[in-house]
Amino acid sequence: MRASRRFVPTATAVLCLVSIITLPSIASAARSGDSCKKAKTTMSYTAKGKKVTLVCTKVGKKLIWIKKPTSPTVASCASGGACKIGDITQSGGIVFYVSPTAINSVAGISAGGIYLEVAPTDVSLDAGWCSDTTHAITLDDIPFSTDIGFGAHNTLIMTTGTADSITPACTTGAGVLAANLTVGTYSDWFLPSKDELGLIYTNLKKHAPPLGAFVDSAYWSSSEVGATCKIGRMCTNFAWAQVFSNGGQGETGKGTRSKFRTAGNAVRAIRAFG
Repeated sequence: MRASRRFVPTATAVLCLVSIITLPSIASAARSGDSCKKAKTTMSYTAKGKKVTLVCTKVGKKLIWIKKPTSPTVASCASGGACKIGDITQSGGIVFYVSPTAINSVAGISAGGIYLEVAPTDVSLDAGWCSDTTHAITLDDIPFSTDIGFGAHNTLIMTTGTADSITPACTTGAGVLAANLTVGTYSDWFLPSKDELGLIYTNLKKHAPPLGAFVDSAYWSSSEVGATCKIGRMCTNFAWAQVFSNGGQGETGKGTRSKFRTAGNAVRAIRAFG
């Protein structure tokens, strides 16, 4: 009968085995509250799948390891976080203005918000302002405004007509194109007011490098000129436009192609959110 062999561990094998089982790693050798030797040195280890960083910190007369606070994850503007001018939004547009308070809240057009963004691209490069070129749409109880925060209101008048029904709603043109725009799941777009259009030019077109891929053409605003304009003109027959090659804003009439209200200007819609 053959004798069975038995494994007799050598002293070296035992030592190696004990070392594997009991030797602490560098990362687990210190924990928060343990003493350390040199201030501001750091070390890291992994606990429950997360990286923990310790910083050697002077507390009183002692140097001890202190756990470094984990920086919170900050959501980007495109992910629904806070936005600043120039940021890409959830719709793919670009923020051009941040208001201290919510603006452009108009039922049927926009829920409003503190951020104004431009749509990712132009809606048209050659559009009229409105299908109606004979009535003064500004003849309403609440007239058009050139101010920041009134683009949605102006667009409402353009797309629904005046309250007194003297002026019918536009059926085509810049305001209708902007209000009917849908980008992804976002459909609350409108045509910017004169001053909102000016902010787009200043904060995006003149940005270094330029943002928004604007053409060097005139863009329509939603602001009709109203009662005050240059001498010799029928003031209510003009709307404001801005040339993006040089930033000039002008009273743009109904009757001449390329510069005026009936045809020829570019359209970029905006929306409010946040």
